[in-house]
Amino acid sequence: VDTGRTFMGSLIGEHAKVGIGTYLSTGSVVGVASHLALSRPEKFTPSFAFTTVRGVKPLDMTKAIALTRLVMSRRHVVMPEAMADILTWTQIIAFTNEQTHKGHAEK
Repeated sequence: VDTGRTFMGSLIGEHAKVGIGTYLSTGSVVGVASHLALSRPEKFTPSFAFTTVRGVKPLDMTKAIALTRLVMSRRHVVMPEAMADILTWTQIIAFTNEQTHKGHAEK
């Protein structure tokens, strides 16, 4: 993303989880509902990915939606069913597209 700015932090999608001690490079992109469980991830992490030193795997959406509901409830917000549907369908579309993870899972 060309922002035209000299300095830029990371772009982190909604409901993403980044482990303690994880170092994100300047301009890193962490996709929606991704989980990073390693100290130095690649600059791009696709949405709905569970990333460890062993590679990138699809996130278990049942667990992800349950966790999202739990986190939102701590803030006294009820997750609409439409949001769960959107997250689920977006994940299906993302993983249907082989380009999303091509090369990332092999590293």
